[in-house]
Amino acid sequence: MIIHRSGEGRPIAFRGASIVRKADATDTGGRWAVGEATQPPGFENSPHSHSEPEAFYVLDGDFVLYGSGEPTAIDRGCFVLIPPDEIHGFRAGVDGGRFLAIWPPMMDGYFEEMIAAAAAGSATPESIAEIGRRHGVTGHGALPDLTSR
Repeated sequence: MIIHRSGEGRPIAFRGASIVRKADATDTGGRWAVGEATQPPGFENSPHSHSEPEAFYVLDGDFVLYGSGEPTAIDRGCFVLIPPDEIHGFRAGVDGGRFLAIWPPMMDGYFEEMIAAAAAGSATPESIAEIGRRHGVTGHGALPDLTSR
């Protein structure tokens, strides 16, 4: 049994977000991973897809979620289930936000490789795409610019 109190877990700094890993794929027999993710105001998670489902539950703040339809505002108490291969991304609101995420197990290796590439200064578009391919993640460009709306 693993018990993590508030703030406990393995910290991960990823592209400006702070993630506290509560359980990883090793802990769950390769089934899933769980983390509490905190994003600063305006944080962008660019559109991507992966071969496994993902879910999150908003704990604080608000986000605009981008997927196959119109952008959707989500806030505290919202649950999101993203099916395999669905393109999705989000932007944190003016106060940032925090959510509990349930990731597919391959995301553990993806986070670690992306962090290592950034630390080594070798995070080129090509290397990022290759890391994604190894972990079933595909990038799909940038989030739309909403400043003109």
